[in-house]
Parts: sequence; structure tokens; C-alpha cells
Amino acid sequence: IASECREGASELLGPIGNCCHCDKRMEERVRVALELQLPGPKPAAAHLVGSAMRGVGEVDKTRYYREWDSIRAALTGGDTRLVRGSFIESTYQLGKPLPRWQQLPKDSFWDVEDLLHDVGDLTRPTPKIIAVSYGWLSREHPDPEGFHLKVLGPMMKRYAACSRIGLESIAVFIDWCSLPQRPWSDLEQKARHRAMRSIDVWYAHQLTDVWLLSAVPEGGVPFDERGWTRFEVAAASMVSPLEAVLDLAQWPNPNADIKDWSEVVDACCLRRRPPQLPDAFASEQESKSFAFQEDRKLVSDKYWGVFHRALGCAEQLAYRGLSWTDVEAHRLALALPRCTGLRQLDLSYNELSSAGATAIAHALEQCSALERLNLSNNMIGEETAQQMTSTWMVSRRPENGLDLSAQRASGFSPESDLAAAQALERGSTMAMQATTASPRNSGQLPEESKQALSALIARQAAFEARIESAMAKVAESVAELSTAVGKDISTVPQSRPAYGRPVLKTYTGSHGSSASS
Repeated sequence: IASECREGASELLGPIGNCCHCDKRMEERVRVALELQLPGPKPAAAHLVGSAMRGVGEVDKTRYYREWDSIRAALTGGDTRLVRGSFIESTYQLGKPLPRWQQLPKDSFWDVEDLLHDVGDLTRPTPKIIAVSYGWLSREHPDPEGFHLKVLGPMMKRYAACSRIGLESIAVFIDWCSLPQRPWSDLEQKARHRAMRSIDVWYAHQLTDVWLLSAVPEGGVPFDERGWTRFEVAAASMVSPLEAVLDLAQWPNPNADIKDWSEVVDACCLRRRPPQLPDAFASEQESKSFAFQEDRKLVSDKYWGVFHRALGCAEQLAYRGLSWTDVEAHRLALALPRCTGLRQLDLSYNELSSAGATAIAHALEQCSALERLNLSNNMIGEETAQQMTSTWMVSRRPENGLDLSAQRASGFSPESDLAAAQALERGSTMAMQATTASPRNSGQLPEESKQALSALIARQAAFEARIESAMAKVAESVAELSTAVGKDISTVPQSRPAYGRPVLKTYTGSHGSSASS
């Protein structure tokens, strides 16, 4: 029956095969699809999902990357270890390389119960979780000469000082120390497989900070060309706060004193890109570097899961002040139809023109829960703004939910600005002419043609958004099929125990400011 379920899901999700790092009974895409599409918690479905959810059930899907339940589940069993910041700093001071998971001293990493006790104890500092993304510099040891540790150790000490906590209150996920490493025993390999199921938690969760060590020695594979680091950055950029993802290579002076952590945030805050569709991400991964080629498919499947878990359940998305243009608006419009729970979207203080704003508006037609859209301080034309306001009111959304105030001059005439927006509805001959312009003259296109080209890009975004909506309807049909299959499964004697675990207590500790390669 599980095989039949896999075959049915493959029509929507693409070819399905086994991966050494994934659940042997149900691969990542099928597990996430069941998790997000089944209408309610069902014992049979829980049996199919199995241990992959690590204790986070159907009722937890909307807060999977927001609350402590998924973090506790990822740590339960000891397969994943969070290293104490004090151990990392002392190892740096001794001039030694970090030991792998199997060689960590027992007092160097957090016990899950100790961690969550501190989270719930208001008299103690809330532990700060930091996930490190970096490129391995050799297969035998990712940082044999301490190249990365020379950045990580001192910066962690400064972070603790600015946060007014001790280094012992920092919990670090760094794959070499946090996951079982080669060579491994059979038991260690199984522990590695279990730990990999929740590796996305450390980068996509809103309660973790992500530090990128993007610098590499001369001759090394660049950070952006590595498959694992690309996944980690993409997962971290999905729904985490802007100040939570820092590229420490951008800090100008490693030896400079830091009086306030905001100085580091201002210098190192990662410039966000719009969320990438899973198929586009998978295609991009084909050109990325992997130490172990079997990881390529694992990373693509993991991204598929993050994309649907994070965006599908996100209630707020903030892309304020990122200098996004119509190109980024087009890319965001492709992803928005998957944001079925979205209530607030902030795109203020960017460089969106009428074409980009119209693409966003069309995509948001699929987001029925949307209550607030902030497009203030962009470059949207007056006619387009009036049309968007009228459409917003007709859709019976909150009257004061749309903010189009303080638009800057776009450099286009009102006529061409309006024509670009109207091109999204009926097509534009000017846009077609712009796309067929010769390469040598493309840099001298008239302003109207450039605007029309932006309109064509945005029109494509709106079209693809409608395709995404149609696919979502197909997904609902798959959910109904899964429910029917689940009823059949519940009548079949089980030859092995289910892996479901009870729903975990939610901890509400505060979050401060705020790998594998």
C-alpha cells in the first residue's frame, strides 16, 4: 500500500527514488506533501510519515519553523548535537581544529533537556542557537588549519558580550561537530541518517541565527558555487528575520572592537533574494559542487520541503528596503500562490514600478487570507495605484490594508507607465519588439521599450502564478486520494511499530538578535 501511495504521489511530485539519507519508506517530498495536505491528524497517515517528522505531528505544521517543538524533536535521541559556544572559543584559543561528532567531549555539547530547561526558566538567559554555513576545505577535515575557526571563535565571543550572556549560553550547529561523520560504524551511520531528516530546522527556523563563513582560501571552491551552502542560504532566507542571517566575511576589520551588535548586523546582513521555486532550485543545483554526489538529490528534496513548509504556512513576509526591482517582483510573484496562509506582505522602500506591482497584485489573488499589503515608497505610477486600490476594495479586503503612499518618480511618463501595467492584461506589441531587439542595441532601448519589457516579465509572472494555482488544486485531489488510501492502510496489520511521538510542549522563550558542504 505504501508503494501505491508513492506511485500516486509521483504524478504530482515527479520521479521518486530512495536516498541513503532519507526515510527508507517515504522520501522527503512525499512526506512533506502528506504532512501539509492531509486535512487532519490520522493514525494511518502518521504511520506513513513515520519517524521523519521526529515528533512533530500534523497539528504542528503551522509552527514548524517558529516554535521550540521542532528543535526539541530534532535533538531528541542525541543524533544531532548543539555545541556549546564556550567549547568552540576555547578550542580556538588552544589553536586546535574542532573535533568531529564522534570525538566530542561529553561536556562540550548541550543535553536537550538542559537546553529547553534554560528556555523555560525565566531566571536564566535564553540560549542563542547559531547555525554555521561554511565550505569544507578538505574531505578529511572541513577546517584543518583553522581558517574558519579564526573567524568564528572571536566573533562568537563578541556576540556573547554584546548580548550580555556567557559563551556557555550559546548553542552552535556546525555539521562537523553536530552530525556523525565518516568513517562511521553501522550505528553511527543510522544516527547520521536520522539527523539529516531535520537538518533544515537549523537553517530555516525563526529562532536560530545563521552565520555564513563565505570566505575561502585562495584556490578553494567559492562559497556560492557549493551545493550545500546554497541550500543553507536559501533555507535561511525563506522566512527568518533579516537580521538573523549574517555573512561574517563582510565584517571589514576582524580585530575591531564591537560596542553594539547592530554594527555587525548593518555590515553583514545578507541581501535577500526572492524565494526560488523548487524546480528552478533543483536545476541550479546541477552546476553546484558536492563532495559526495549522492547529496545533490538530497539537497533538492530538502529544499522542496522547506519551500512548502515555510512559505505555505507563513503569515507574514517582510522584504522591506532591499532595493528590489521588477525582476525580483517577477520572481516573488512565482512563489506567492504557495503562500496560502499569508496575511501581511511588506515590500516597502524598494524600486518596484507599475509592472512589478501589478505582477505582485495578480499573484496575490490566490492569497485569500491577505489583509495587509505595504507597497509604499516604491515607483508605482498614479494610474496603476488607483487601479490597485479599486481592485483591493472590490476584493473586500480591509479598507486600510493597502499602503501605496509616498511613491517616487519612476523616470517613465505616465502614459508609458500605465501602458506597461495594462500590458499584463492584454499583451504588448512594444514588449515583443523589445525582446527581439538586437543585442548590440539592447543597451540603448527607448525608455518605453524598457518599461514594456518589464511588463512582459511581470506578465509571465502572473501567468505562472495561475499555473501554480492550478497545481495547488491538483494537490488537493492528491490529498483526497491520500485520505482514502489512509483508510485502507488502517485495516492492514502492521508488521513494524509506527514512529509517531506525542505532541511536544511549546516553550516561549524570547529570541535575541535575531553547513554541511
